[in-house]
Amino acid sequence: MRHKNDSFDLKINSQKLPKSESIKYLGVHLDNKLSWKNHVKHTINKVNQRLRLIKRLAGTTWGSTQETMNTTYQTYVKPLMKYGSEVLITASNSTLQALETTQNNVLRLITGGVKTTPILALQLNTGHLPITCEIKQQAAVSLTKIRALAHTTWATKTLDQQHLETQMLPFNAVYSYIKQLQIPKKYNLYAQQPPLRNTSHSIPNSP
Repeated sequence: MRHKNDSFDLKINSQKLPKSESIKYLGVHLDNKLSWKNHVKHTINKVNQRLRLIKRLAGTTWGSTQETMNTTYQTYVKPLMKYGSEVLITASNSTLQALETTQNNVLRLITGGVKTTPILALQLNTGHLPITCEIKQQAAVSLTKIRALAHTTWATKTLDQQHLETQMLPFNAVYSYIKQLQIPKKYNLYAQQPPLRNTSHSIPNSP
């Protein structure tokens, strides 16, 4: 998308439908420019609500161990941030940076680190990758599995056919990410050119 929006009105039973800049579908907030800023904003609000539990566990003298808080974040909070990775991979770095900042604050809470503590030290201490990296990894796994399905229509198109005017599509974003990883061709589904073809066969007519 991200095209110029033409002005038009939709009506049902002569009733004009109100226009909306954003809509929620399957837990993902879609905006009219597919920037995913609105989705990230709602995600951070949900994350902050769940972080209250970790804050209650983080008492200085009586609080839970770092391992318990880290596990709570991994299983109860982090899945919210990674939900929708298959489309979030197309979001700009500045949009995803908000999620990165949120995770960094959580890691400081878990480890008891101060603001001057290096982010890399927090990640090594807790075993977490940058959230942007995990989003890309999850998107790569999910979309590669979809691409391997012979019956999917996406598998019948080349990467050049999958494009928008000003935005990279998820498959193209995953291809670009995998290319950066320099995975050997025999292990890289996206290295095959052209992509997998539809292997369905028609049933011959009876003589």
